[in-house]
Amino acid sequence: MPLVGKVFGPDTCGELGLVPVGLAGPPDRRATSWLRAKDAGEFLERAPFMPPFSGLVGEFYQLVLAATYHGDGLWGEATFDVYARSMPEGYGYLVAAGLEPALQQIESLAFSPAEVELLRSQPVFSKIPATFFEALARLRFTGDVHAIAEGTPVFPGEPLLRITAPLLACTLLETRILQIVGHSTAVASRASRIAAAAGGRPVFDFGSRRAGGLES
Repeated sequence: MPLVGKVFGPDTCGELGLVPVGLAGPPDRRATSWLRAKDAGEFLERAPFMPPFSGLVGEFYQLVLAATYHGDGLWGEATFDVYARSMPEGYGYLVAAGLEPALQQIESLAFSPAEVELLRSQPVFSKIPATFFEALARLRFTGDVHAIAEGTPVFPGEPLLRITAPLLACTLLETRILQIVGHSTAVASRASRIAAAAGGRPVFDFGSRRAGGLES
């Protein structure tokens, strides 16, 4: 039951149960929405193992795709939904999770000067205009994020997270957001089923040593 990204209209958030959430960056880089799960003005703290910039944390394919979009003049906004396309028969539901680490990843979307130069030196980008690398050097997330509340049961086709932002940012975030939300939702969903099967009895689990984390 892989989570997938899908372009969807931003004007359907209310009917889908999505609420606006916000980011924890400096005021001049903060998204134009607010964080429902935190007190006003409280910034999210980045986990110590997360790199200060997240531009290269993802698939190289997404960088090539972003360069192609830039070269074709596709610079406008896009809206991406994260949702489960389908589930096994009788599986029932998923439990949405991963909002906070997803927001941390969105907040840190940027490239260091060294990373930009590294990409510029790659043969696959030899014909890409210099303006693409200039755009990467300036890149910060300036869009909006909507999400359902952490721990909400969801079903196929229901968005867990919606990102509206310039196409460049959406493209570079896609793989990482799918990984974070997909892993967290899988863990939360299994935990919910185990707790239900336990019928109120205590549950002990050592599964974390075998689960692929965010940096796997």
